Amino acid sequence: MPTHTDMLQRMLLPALAFAVLVALLVGVHIALEWKFRDRPDRAFLRHTVLLALTLFATVAFIILLPITDTLRGQILGFLGILLSAAIALSSTTLLGNALAGFMLRAVRSFHAGDFIQAGEHFGRVATRGLFHVEIQMADRSLTTLPNLFLATTPVKVIRSSGAIVAAEISLGYDVARTRAE
Repeated sequence: MPTHTDMLQRMLLPALAFAVLVALLVGVHIALEWKFRDRPDRAFLRHTVLLALTLFATVAFIILLPITDTLRGQILGFLGILLSAAIALSSTTLLGNALAGFMLRAVRSFHAGDFIQAGEHFGRVATRGLFHVEIQMADRSLTTLPNLFLATTPVKVIRSSGAIVAAEISLGYDVARTRAE
């Protein structure tokens, strides 16, 4: 029968590994936030890196648990099944938006700061994320457009280096045309 000291020693490595992995994830999160604080268009990269590191940390923690190889294999297999089921069940929206996000990044048709028109939506691209793009409308409100919508809808792009000038003029009946001209 194992003593309390033996149990404590067996749990010390996984507990220490868990603390190190959580500290690593928090440290990477803070470092990425600090590095890209002036670059909201890099949220996509930050989210992708944090997702990959979280999956890696989860697998590493399971490997370091003081359990038999058979149980470890079953837990990792179950984790794989859960991940596959999550992707399969949400593939139409989650995976579709993520893949559309990768496609929009690869095509590079617009960047943060550019003006875009997609369907009835027109505004300045504020941020680009893994699943959506936020645009600032003319009334300064933010609208979120899914990447899948932008990948399947024609998008008109006006580069941020240009200027947009618009004016509305109307004449009353009491002003002569020649005077207005």
